[in-house]
Amino acid sequence: MKLNNLSISDFLSACAIGISVVALLSSIKSCQISEKALEVSVLEYNSNRSLVLKGEVQGTSADIKVTPHDPSFLLQEVYYQFPSEIGTKRKFVSPPNYVLSLNREIDYFKKELAIRYRDESGKATIGENARMPFLVESFSTVKGQGHRDRSIYTLNFEFQVPNDPKSEPKIAVTGISFGSRIDRNENAEEMLEKAWAEAKAN
Repeated sequence: MKLNNLSISDFLSACAIGISVVALLSSIKSCQISEKALEVSVLEYNSNRSLVLKGEVQGTSADIKVTPHDPSFLLQEVYYQFPSEIGTKRKFVSPPNYVLSLNREIDYFKKELAIRYRDESGKATIGENARMPFLVESFSTVKGQGHRDRSIYTLNFEFQVPNDPKSEPKIAVTGISFGSRIDRNENAEEMLEKAWAEAKAN
């Protein structure tokens, strides 16, 4: 059909249809953009609502008090676990203070440091930023919503290994650092052992 054969009403109808199609395509595109924006917002919100713990060294230097970086989180239960080689297994952290008691772990570190660093040089070995990976599982609430979190942290410490075999190594715990979050479908113990193997290789 030629344009000059169209009536004014037919021409206006064709224009209206064309405008409707353009509007529909634009609406679909806007919905796609809005959906992506929503996904980003959800990811940002979940990231902001993710629990990260900080550790405060207590007077004995073998105890670490853990508290959330975000004060809106209320801790309910906390468990921690070091690599199986250390042999201390999974431990419960008692509320309301949530203090990690690390005497047995530190005794193990001292033995391992003596084996690894003591030599015949006659000099002491000093480490200023040693890190030991460990697993933390926590249950908390924030704004009425329950959260379960499993993450790898590192216990940070300084050490000194005297060359004298009669003198045991000295360790000063300096705190903890967040390492990585473990997804629900990942095996937490396997992730911990992997982190430990990587730490020993360095």
